[in-house]
Amino acid sequence: MSISSLKYLQRLPPLSSLNVGKVLFSSQPGSVPPSSLSCTGLSCQAQRQGRTRAVCLTRGNICISSVAALSTEQSRTVQQSQVSPLNFPPFVKDLFVGKFNKSVLSYAEVLNDESQFNLENKIREVRNFLDSNKELLEQVDRTGKISPDIINSFKQSGLFGLSIPQEFGGAGFLCTEIARFYEVFGCQLSLSEFMGTNEFLGYGVLLQHGSVEQKEKYLARLAEGEMMASWCLAEGGTGSDPDSVVCEAVEEGEEFVITGTKTWVTNGQEAQLFTVFAKLKVRNSLGEEEEKLTCFLVDKNELGVGELEISQPYALAGMRGLEVCDVRFEKCRVSRHALLGSPGEGVSVLQSVLHRTKYMQAAGVVGSLRILLDDTIKHTKTRKQFGMPLSDFCLVRQQLARMAAKLYCLESMVFLTAGLADVSQHP
Repeated sequence: MSISSLKYLQRLPPLSSLNVGKVLFSSQPGSVPPSSLSCTGLSCQAQRQGRTRAVCLTRGNICISSVAALSTEQSRTVQQSQVSPLNFPPFVKDLFVGKFNKSVLSYAEVLNDESQFNLENKIREVRNFLDSNKELLEQVDRTGKISPDIINSFKQSGLFGLSIPQEFGGAGFLCTEIARFYEVFGCQLSLSEFMGTNEFLGYGVLLQHGSVEQKEKYLARLAEGEMMASWCLAEGGTGSDPDSVVCEAVEEGEEFVITGTKTWVTNGQEAQLFTVFAKLKVRNSLGEEEEKLTCFLVDKNELGVGELEISQPYALAGMRGLEVCDVRFEKCRVSRHALLGSPGEGVSVLQSVLHRTKYMQAAGVVGSLRILLDDTIKHTKTRKQFGMPLSDFCLVRQQLARMAAKLYCLESMVFLTAGLADVSQHP
């Protein structure tokens, strides 16, 4: 079943005809005058600065927002308007010097009612599509592969470019909105991890450290799903220390020659773009030569014959849909323009990506745990012991209450962190 057959409620066109990248942003200042606001919470600070926004899905030049139709001139004016970040100091760092920022006690609600309404309508449609394809999702653990029908439908709907800015063909969504999508993807953990690896790791470095030329060359194709990206960091003897990789890059004129083998590469066979970490000899501040971790962007389509070898997927016990492979670079030649960041700054590049997006993995876990909790509750209502349903026993109720409370805490932390990432200058 194609996702295009699903109706966007009853009045709106199907998901495939709604390009998620066509998102209009409009400033919606709070109805209360700024001078009358005394709360120091993040959501109130956002209202004072007029930074909350409405999201209007568009089809061609026609705005189909359920709130109000924008004229063409207004659409052009507000399209590039973004949430301007607050100067929010590092919360944990302040704790060590005895400062407690009370603003963190208030959720950073960056979405107003209209944008929240539009987001939930979109989420509802994606959920309905996944529910209608439950059989395909259930086959993932048996076949070891996510159905191409689901992947192609996601590509047509723009779901591969949620974090890519609009000027490069993506949706340009906020972290809060992206987390909501990944919560729905969590109905199958292989799906959420597959999408997350492509978005947050595969081209996450490109978004943060790529040059203008690199972004113009790849981001539009990545947003459309024309090409997919993967992450090449782990090696057989590396462990948790990224600076211990043995894959090396040698500078030869205007090129770098990469040699080494990377393990645990998600979607290695289908990916066309690889973010690769290798050791490169650079000179330190004392003028001495030393090997430092450096990040490269490797395009499979630009490599010669025999420079790249990809193994068959591992036989995993769980999350088989990730199709994890070994990727071997055999004197792989890339141009100097393939550098991501500066030579020798690979560790900083790595940390900047992982620290900003790691919490997004928990969004998919939240969706998976919610399904598990619902199934557990159904079981306790139908299963009987001593002539009574399990749900009537006090101890069982206590366990269910603890499970629900922990799930609520995890979900709250995900969206609190996403909100802080949206409103902070240096998240």
